[in-house]
Amino acid sequence: DLLIHQTIRNLMEKFQKILYCDRCTIFFLDDDENELYFYLDTKCIRFSMNEGIAGAAARNRSGEIVNEVYKDIRFNRSVDRQTGYRTRNILCEPVLTREGKVIAVIQMVNKFGAHGFNIKDQLLLKSCAAKISPGLLAIQSLNKQIDCAGDVNWNNVREEDARVSDNNSIGVFLDEEMGETVYATNFKSRRSSSEIKQELEMLEIVVSSLRTDQNILQPKP
Repeated sequence: DLLIHQTIRNLMEKFQKILYCDRCTIFFLDDDENELYFYLDTKCIRFSMNEGIAGAAARNRSGEIVNEVYKDIRFNRSVDRQTGYRTRNILCEPVLTREGKVIAVIQMVNKFGAHGFNIKDQLLLKSCAAKISPGLLAIQSLNKQIDCAGDVNWNNVREEDARVSDNNSIGVFLDEEMGETVYATNFKSRRSSSEIKQELEMLEIVVSSLRTDQNILQPKP
């Protein structure tokens, strides 16, 4: 779990440097609940996909550039009021799978300089989003697994103890060591901790190569 949060932090910091802006947030999509969620430190915060500029990007599967957020009725001003932070402009880009399904939204906030975000920034973020899509899909899948199952000792789960649900995506398993029944992702599709770690490490490699791999880069500040 800590590895996930560190990977997300590294990714957001990288995007801040590439897009030359003050803040970045990655919102993951929970399509079962029709919500977006993000991590503040290790706390998970959720809101409806029908809210905000990020929600619009997710619903429409297209990027959003808003350089005067206080003139946009979709902007949630309460966060600025509570934190004292002043949001000037926002760039949002959905992260899509190869099949075109939204799994996350990247939100960049407060471009340095006087002119805000532009189409070049949007194309750059869209290119980056495509590159990190497999890694974010792995994190989204793991988030669902953790939400369903908590900490499951997979070594103590036997296939004959599994009762798979009709949709073949969520099952019920017996953790022998804990002596209790837990909800978890399908036994046959579960991944070991080493496989998950490998996927996160691959995402880190992609993140570290983003700047040198782009043809349309912002100049370094």
